[in-house]
Amino acid sequence: MASATETAKRYFEALGAHDLDAASACWAPEAVDRFVGQQVVVGPDGVRQYFGALFAAFPDFSLEVLDMTTSRSRTAVRWGARGTFAGPGSFQGFEPNGAQIEIEGCDVMTVAEDLIQHNDAYMAVSY
Repeated sequence: MASATETAKRYFEALGAHDLDAASACWAPEAVDRFVGQQVVVGPDGVRQYFGALFAAFPDFSLEVLDMTTSRSRTAVRWGARGTFAGPGSFQGFEPNGAQIEIEGCDVMTVAEDLIQHNDAYMAVSY
């Protein structure tokens, strides 16, 4: 069985590669991904839809894991991301405008049986 750290690494590597199949395969069927202060998505399908829209809106979206720490079944992952809102997809009701973003965030995920069961994602966006 994979550790919580290994599951988190597998998930973030998949997101960095824009691999929606591999990323959504890291999630338990009814798992909750809570983007604190923004929205909640449920299960692999919710994760796939959210990141599919993100990658369509920010085709050059890049993600880097900055730090990771684990205690038992919980892993905190501090990450940085950047991208250009070039489209062709819209995102959260906004149309592409060419803006460049930089985001720093921290995901705190609970893992059981090699799958993410719950995640709280905190982020700060710079334009």
